[in-house]
Amino acid sequence: QQQSQQQPSIPLTLEYFPGVFDTKEQKIVKFEAENNCTNPNQNQLPKGKEEFAISRCEKSKIYLCHPMGALRIQKLSDCIVSVGPVKGAIYVIDCQRCIFQLFSHQVRIHECVDCDFYLSVASSPIIEHCSALRFAPYSLTYPLLESHMKDLEWIDQIEGKWTDVKDFNWLRSTQSPNWSVLPDEKRLKLDPSKEEQ
Repeated sequence: QQQSQQQPSIPLTLEYFPGVFDTKEQKIVKFEAENNCTNPNQNQLPKGKEEFAISRCEKSKIYLCHPMGALRIQKLSDCIVSVGPVKGAIYVIDCQRCIFQLFSHQVRIHECVDCDFYLSVASSPIIEHCSALRFAPYSLTYPLLESHMKDLEWIDQIEGKWTDVKDFNWLRSTQSPNWSVLPDEKRLKLDPSKEEQ
């Protein structure tokens, strides 16, 4: 009961945030040093360490190699989403068959199915109403990543946290059936520089 009260209110409509919305079979690649990006829908992209949203995307690849303040991801299917360091929290809601590379202080995952999460986090990832999730360490690389990490006060707290998943629907001491560790041989190394058009 107490855990439920601590959950943030997550809006179903995220358009008031800058973000990527309603893409299908598209590729979006953004590096901080660039003025433009490969983005046929002219979605707004992060201009600084602000809050950002990705919503209602299908069969798309989204690489945002840029620091952000917070990130909300909602209603994605068959997508790859890779982001640079997020100073605050990342919320992932209602996603299916996706691959996420996420670097954040906190990651909360709700109502997701059959997704892979490559994480670098300073606190235990939280899942709720999820199934068939797999976890691995963050493996995204890009030229400015190290400089983007310098402003993170919590950077020394990330060691090994990606495996300490807390399932709010499985309070027993045994392993939750809703998530597992992704085997080494199935892990991907994603390089956004090779995805640029």
